[in-house]
Amino acid sequence: MSKTKTECHEYESPGHVGSLGGIQPYAKAQKISHTQAQKELEKNLAYTLHKPRRRRGEFALVIVFDIDEQWVADLIEVETIAKENKGYRYILVVVDAFSKYAWAVPLKKKTGKEVTEAFRKIVTQGRKPQKLQMDAGNANLTAWVDAVNRKLAPCNNLAHSLFKQINVKLNGMLITEQVDMYHLKAYIQTLLNYNRADGETILASAGWRNEIDSPETYTANDVKSDEDADFGALSANQQASILAQKAEARDYYAGGKCRVMRMKPFVDIFHQGKWLAPGTEVELKFYLNPSALYFNAEANPGAERVRQHVDDIKLTFYVCLVSLNPSVYDNAMSILTKTPAKYPIVRTEMGQFPLDNAATYKEIINPFNGKIPQRIVLGILATTAFNGQADKDPFAFGKFGVEWVKQIWNGDEYPYEMMDLNTGNGYKDMTGYHGFLEATGCLYRKGGNMVRFADWGHGKNYTLFAWSNVANGRQDNPILLPKEAEFINIQLKCAAQAANRTIMIYSKYESMLEIDGFKGGVSMDVN
Repeated sequence: MSKTKTECHEYESPGHVGSLGGIQPYAKAQKISHTQAQKELEKNLAYTLHKPRRRRGEFALVIVFDIDEQWVADLIEVETIAKENKGYRYILVVVDAFSKYAWAVPLKKKTGKEVTEAFRKIVTQGRKPQKLQMDAGNANLTAWVDAVNRKLAPCNNLAHSLFKQINVKLNGMLITEQVDMYHLKAYIQTLLNYNRADGETILASAGWRNEIDSPETYTANDVKSDEDADFGALSANQQASILAQKAEARDYYAGGKCRVMRMKPFVDIFHQGKWLAPGTEVELKFYLNPSALYFNAEANPGAERVRQHVDDIKLTFYVCLVSLNPSVYDNAMSILTKTPAKYPIVRTEMGQFPLDNAATYKEIINPFNGKIPQRIVLGILATTAFNGQADKDPFAFGKFGVEWVKQIWNGDEYPYEMMDLNTGNGYKDMTGYHGFLEATGCLYRKGGNMVRFADWGHGKNYTLFAWSNVANGRQDNPILLPKEAEFINIQLKCAAQAANRTIMIYSKYESMLEIDGFKGGVSMDVN
């Protein structure tokens, strides 16, 4: 038998290496060139009549049950024929995974703004997906938050800032106050109870940034992080804040994926060291802020929009369930049938008061309803920022020309040393900052909080005024302090205001919560 016939016979025999596999495996097995192998196999019927099977790779299943349950989107590049297509270089293709109905929109650029506008044209035709699948390319909002020009970034402490109010009921009784200021309460408590090392570790999962001194207003020029004069005129802290927001935004938007965040709600009952009585029914309701409050953008952000829908935000609540030894449980339940469970808690309340345009003086009469808070924190915000506006930072607590702030107890000032500041400069700010540290417990703890002197005072937007009404200054003492009743007024003198402002007051009290584990009753002493 000739050599060629022998080789062809080996190709047809499954037991030989390189058989029935095409030109390349056959050439490698016979140790001949690709050209020679092709010539030999062209004379073989097994090769010419039977094409090698093409095996597809493994793909993840997409299981959908209805139209518009899931859309898949991607960009097709047609740059090579852009001249013949009036400069269009890309095609946004969107396919409904169930019906295979498709849309195609031509694009000249693949920036986030262009892609967002193209997708808007599709959804305005009347159909909207429940889910949208995209690849991890750059054709998303990441391109809109570029390194230099524009900014559309989440505000600080995002996991908490999403919510304006969190209602908690125990056995049907509401134990949280009815004010739409939860995001401000959470921000103040984070500032006072954590330090900057915490901000880089345990607070990171809640979307916290240590760059707390941000501009009051974001404009199209001061967010340009190049050599623009407006950006250069900002303080080093505020420049760092803008850069940090942009970097964080690019990370949030990467690939259009969901982001998982974790936080512990600043609800008083969740911050005490006792277990809830067995059989206590807990009900929670979360109310969302408008997206213009928890997203920061320049004054004219153009076509970009942040969709806010309850289905986009999914909450998972984690609780610690404790199993007790049966004898311990029986003993505890026996006690609860005779006396309610008592929970000493630190209760916080929020209040808001107007500071009108052109005003130079403000007196707030009896804001605490005859009670004496252990700690008072006062901050001033632009009213537009308080209400939620994209170009206003919601946490830019400015000095706003304040000369002094006092608390008056039954006609007498307390503490007795008046806060004296300059309205037009920061020459006396160190005294005011020292008072803030003293009132927030930093001096006796011998440790700071989130607010540095670089963030407090004239030209800085983290200026908070605070008073401690505890005689020994130790508010964290585990012993309950005696409660007193006084009428307290807050007085403020400042330079003439250039716009409407809102005064925010945070107050802290010791309270006693009682839960009757047998009858299901709940009561709270808030005096």
